[in-house]
Parts: sequence; C-alpha cells; structure tokens
Amino acid sequence: MKCNGDFGNSMMVRWVLVVFLLLLLMARTLGLVSHILSNEGWLNVVRCLADRSEMFEFPGQCADSRLIALATEYFEAGENLDSANASAVAGLGWTNMWIGDHNALVRARKAVVQRGNVTDWLFVALLYEQEGRHDLALQMWRAARAAQYYHAKARGLEALGYNGAALTFYHLAVEINPYSMDSFLRIGILQYSQRDYARAIETLEHVLSDANDNREAYAWLGRAYQATGDLDRAMKAYERAASLGELWYGYVALGRLYYQQGDYDMARDWYLVAKDAFSNVLSLNIYLGDTALAMRQYEESRRYYLEALSRGVRSPDLYYSMGRWFYAQGGFHLATEWFEEALQRGLQPDYWFFKAYADSYGRVGNCQRAVQGYRSALEFAPANSAERAYVGEQLQRLHQICQDRQVED
Repeated sequence: MKCNGDFGNSMMVRWVLVVFLLLLLMARTLGLVSHILSNEGWLNVVRCLADRSEMFEFPGQCADSRLIALATEYFEAGENLDSANASAVAGLGWTNMWIGDHNALVRARKAVVQRGNVTDWLFVALLYEQEGRHDLALQMWRAARAAQYYHAKARGLEALGYNGAALTFYHLAVEINPYSMDSFLRIGILQYSQRDYARAIETLEHVLSDANDNREAYAWLGRAYQATGDLDRAMKAYERAASLGELWYGYVALGRLYYQQGDYDMARDWYLVAKDAFSNVLSLNIYLGDTALAMRQYEESRRYYLEALSRGVRSPDLYYSMGRWFYAQGGFHLATEWFEEALQRGLQPDYWFFKAYADSYGRVGNCQRAVQGYRSALEFAPANSAERAYVGEQLQRLHQICQDRQVED
C-alpha cells in the first residue's frame, strides 16, 4: 500500500508539471500572438503617416478612418490576449488620440506608464506634449532617457541641411538632459552658422566650462570670436585648440591670422609647428610658401611649392601661388599660364587674383585678357576704395592702348 501511495503522489506531481508547462507554453504563445497583432496595428499607424520619422516627433494626424479602425482592432485584440502588452496599449493611446476618445486615451496612458518600455514612454511623452502638458512630457522623456534619441535625430536632420529643425531637437535634448554637452556643442556650431555669434560664444563657453579639453569647442569658439573681430580671444581659443591637436582651426588659423596682420615670422612659426605635427598634410606647404613669398624669400617659397607639386598636390590654390611666384619674379608669361590653370581647376577667385591676372596679361601685351581681368576685379573691389580706383585707372590706360593698337593694325 505504501508503494501504491508513493506511485500516486509521483504521478500527481508529473501531471502538475505537465499542466504548468502547457500553461506556460500557452501564455508564451498568447504573448507572441499578442505582439504580432500589435505589430500589425503599428503597420497601419505607419501607413497613416506620411513619414515614419513623424512618430517620435509629433503625434501627427491620420485622415483615413478605415486605417484607424483597423489599427484599433489589432491593438484591442493584442491587449485582450495579453493585458501586459504595453505596445498594444500605446497603440490604443495613439488611435484614441486621433478619434478624440479622451477617456480611452487616459486609460491607455496610465497602463503604458505602469508597464511600458522606453519606446512606449516616448509615445506617452508626445501625447502629453500634444495636450500642452510639457512638464509631464519632460518627466516621461527623462524616464526614457530620450536625450540621446533626439540628439541622433537632430544630427540626421543637420546632415540633410534642415538646421532649424535640428536646433529644435538639440534644444529638446539638452532640456531633457542638461549635461548633454554633445548637443550643446552642436547648438553652438549651428548658432555660428546662422551668424548668431554672441549666442554661439555663450553656448560654447558653457560646453568648455564642463569639459575644458574639448578641442572642437575651442576651434569653433575661436571662429566665433574672430567673426566678431575679437582677435585676442580668437587667438587664445585657437592656441588652446592647437595644444589639443587641432590642425585647421588651431595651428593653421593662428598662422593665417598672423599672416593677415603682417606678422610673417609668427605665421611661419605656427605653420612649421603644424608641419612637424602633421607632416603628411601637404597643404601646409602652400601656407609656408605663401609666407616665404610675402617675406620675399623666393627660393624658400619655390622649394615649398615644388615639394607639394612633386608629391601630387594639384589644388587650385597651389597653382595660384605658383602664378604669384612668377608674377613677383617678373615672369609674366608663365604667371598667366599658372593663373589659367588655377581657374580651370576650380579656384574661387577674388580681387587680388584678378588684379595679378590682369596685370600679367597687360605686361605681356594681351589687352583683351587684361581688360577682362580688370573688369572682373572691379566686381570684387569695395566702393570708394583704393583698389577700385587702381582698377579704374588701369582700365582707362588699357582702353587707350588697345585703341592705338587697332589703329596701327
């Protein structure tokens, strides 16, 4: 009898285990089916929206009542099979918002807050924002740690050239997370691009107050100060950027500022330090060559230019510099050839280019080209300036020379 009792107890335990496993399998199956149904609901929501990216930006509107009803059916079926399916509940909140069922929307929102995941919280935050309850939306965004999401969204918009929309999402990111310095940095850069230099400086200084080793922030800060004419602060920012390894808006920016101020020794020193640190950046040869040319160190200048040419540099700036070198040496025929090559290679010319271009053609007796060059220079010359007066005199002189030659012919 004892053996029979033990056998009976053993069979009961087995049956209990079998029933438990069946129930667990059924629950998993129901959960899987529930999620499939909720996914079908979201597919219909997406069909309602013109752009999938709208879903986390603003609730949007759907005018297709058939798709709304179909999505609602899928979400309700998903929730009925698995009441813990927060995705289905969030979907119901979305469709209820569209049809104006406020009570159902509130129930759905409460359910999502209790058992939803990060994605569901984002939906709820947007629904709060739609109702003008920004404080509650901000709580949900912070709970979902949404700053990173909106930062990434802003970067995508910025890459497409939608800077205004990008700024909106960067500002939202820093409101969600006030320590999101990457977003603050992008805000400063975009403020600079919009020529809002004062705000850019304020934003970039804020970034550097948190992390004073941010090379990119120092580089943009230097550019902002330079744009306002505060060259002392610009140089300090560039020096700090250079010390952190920034080439173009560190070493090179300092060299160019000193060059523009006529301090060629300091310009050369910064370019040489840059060349030591970035020996493979052959563009530095052009800057060093231009500086040596300004100092009338013609052989040194030529050496830098030829080194760049021998190592494959074919930039229009290098051809322009070679033309200037021959021009300074009196080789006007060769100067015109280098200038023409620079134009063919896409040089963005300015007044000084066209002046040298026209002067060179005038020296070799090509009146037509010289006149064309001076007329182009005139377009870049400021009104009532010495440059404009010079070009006017040269045009008048050449006009008479060209007329005299036509008479001789």
